[in-house]
Amino acid sequence: MTPNVTSIRNRHPDLVLLAGVALVIVIAAADYFSHHEMGFFVFYFAPIAVVAWWISGRAGLLFCLFAISLWFFEEVSEFRRVGAGQHYSSWFFQWWNTGIRFTAFVTVALLVTRVRRTLEAERALREDLSRAAATINELSRQLPACIWCDKVRDDQGRWQTLETFILTHTGAEITKGVCPACDARLKKKKVAEAVPG
Repeated sequence: MTPNVTSIRNRHPDLVLLAGVALVIVIAAADYFSHHEMGFFVFYFAPIAVVAWWISGRAGLLFCLFAISLWFFEEVSEFRRVGAGQHYSSWFFQWWNTGIRFTAFVTVALLVTRVRRTLEAERALREDLSRAAATINELSRQLPACIWCDKVRDDQGRWQTLETFILTHTGAEITKGVCPACDARLKKKKVAEAVPG
C-alpha cells in the first residue's frame, strides 16, 4: 500500500465518509428535482464505491443502506407529489425498484471491496517477490571463501562462518547432520581402529 492510500484510509475515514454523504445528498436532490425526467441511478455508485474503497467493505455496505434510504425517500416524495396513479401502477413496483437498486448498490460495494483486497494482496506478493529476488541475487554471486577454514568474506570485507553468513543474509539456520558417504567413511575408520593391526 502506498503511503498516500494508507494515510487517507487510516487517518481520514471520517473525511471520506463526509464527502460520500454530501455526494449522495447532492445526487438525491438532483434526482428529486428532476421529477423523473432524468435518471440518476448510476450516479449513486460513485460515493458507494469511494466509501467501500477508502474506508472498508462493511462501511460500503452500510453506506448502501443510507443511499437506498435517500433514494426511497425521494421516490415516496415523488410518488405523493405526482399522485399514486401517475408514477407507478402499483406499490409493488416501487418496492421492486428499491430492491433492484439496493442489490445493485450492494453489488458495487462488494465488487469494489473485492478488487481492493485483490490489489492489496497482489501488491504484498509483489513486495515479497522483490525481497526474494534480492536475496537470490545476494546468494547467487560468487563468495570468496578461505581455503583452510571455509569462512566467507562479506561485502564489508569481514570474514565469517558460512552458517553466520547464510543466517545474516537469508534468515535460514543451518542444522548439522552426517551425510551417508561420511557416515560410511566414519564407520570404516572406527572398524579399522578397533581391529588391532
